Amino acid sequence: MSISSSSGFAGISKLPAKAIVVEAAETAQTEWPLRILVVDDHTAVRRGVCKLLSSRNDLEVCGEAQDGKEAIEKTRELEPDLIILDISMPVLDGLSAVREIRKFMPDAPILVLSMHRGKRAMQEAKLLGVQGFVSKSHLAATLLKAVD
Repeated sequence: MSISSSSGFAGISKLPAKAIVVEAAETAQTEWPLRILVVDDHTAVRRGVCKLLSSRNDLEVCGEAQDGKEAIEKTRELEPDLIILDISMPVLDGLSAVREIRKFMPDAPILVLSMHRGKRAMQEAKLLGVQGFVSKSHLAATLLKAVD
């Protein structure tokens, strides 16, 4: 899976300034549905993401986690096809979780969620091999496009 954005990720397309990640490319995934782990410390956001993803027959939420530590545990246990996680979380933040996940699933496709478009966080995410960055403020409009 390869995802692009207006924020410096591979395959950048010219998107409006407020548009965040949304251009998806091929995936090695051949079995459907695509199994997704959703990680966010806010229950309402997590439920909203799960509901949005569940609106499609080719996507399946295989698990949820509320912090980075739980994300690592669930990733080991479930081996999802895609991980969608928040940057700012208690116990262990999202980027620290990505660093740990990369140790045992180096090619796992990961989308990062955030309320903020901090350049530093986006650069760090890119260095960690994250496929995309989705703004929570544009979640409904961009998430399914990013997953495609």
